[in-house]
Amino acid sequence: MIGSKTGKILGYKWRSKSCRICQKAEHEGKIVRNHTCRKNFTGSAKAMEPDMVEEMVTDSIEKGAKITAIFGDEDTTTIARLRAKVDPRIKKLSDSNHIKKPFSSSLYDLRKKHSCLSQKVINYLIKCFNYLIAKGKGKPEEIKQNLDALSKHPFGDHSDCNVKKYRKNPENLANLGSTQSNESFNKSVAAKAPKNRFYGGSESLGYRIAAAVAQKNEGHQYTVDVNVSTGLSPGIYTQKLATLRDLQARKRRAVATTKAAKLRRITLKSNR
Repeated sequence: MIGSKTGKILGYKWRSKSCRICQKAEHEGKIVRNHTCRKNFTGSAKAMEPDMVEEMVTDSIEKGAKITAIFGDEDTTTIARLRAKVDPRIKKLSDSNHIKKPFSSSLYDLRKKHSCLSQKVINYLIKCFNYLIAKGKGKPEEIKQNLDALSKHPFGDHSDCNVKKYRKNPENLANLGSTQSNESFNKSVAAKAPKNRFYGGSESLGYRIAAAVAQKNEGHQYTVDVNVSTGLSPGIYTQKLATLRDLQARKRRAVATTKAAKLRRITLKSNR
């Protein structure tokens, strides 16, 4: 769970449906030795995310944080559970990327009935949709008016276009957030706990996720801080490498936000 203003991880949980030590003892028909069991969930995989979000929000509120809204994908299960078990006043705000994907999918569905919806026209409409959302941030009435224009301008008058469904909730489009930082964090976790190896039942999973959290919040310098806090030498080469990795990360972020880099990403996506 990442703060929308700080960009830092406020809380994290993980769920595991197995424990290697328990499984080994059961397989060999032995009594399970005393250990810290990693199994902490018995439901379906789909139920993991709502369960974790509920626990993280509850923990944050108990620590004094005031949570009024969460950003996420278009899955309604999580917000329904939060409102039922934590606070019925919590709002659900959409992620900008997840709200754009259904729009483009709707256009491709319309293409089956309207041959005039060529790839160029679809790209044009998506570009207009993205622009009106960016321009109308915090202005739901302006977005509502622009959606009317978007649905009529290219085709004369297509009053039955799927874009009409977005007019029902312009407030949601005016307050979009982003979950890109979560996707970035998932990549960090995958680097420390690769998906081609099973760490779900091992004790190391918690430490691997914690390391990814520390790296997200503090940068690679966390390795030096851990050494110091445990009474170990921070290490000259460890310090140098941590400083280098943090410098490289800052440079990548600076380049990625430039106009040229964004245009290049759009071009590469179009080529693919």
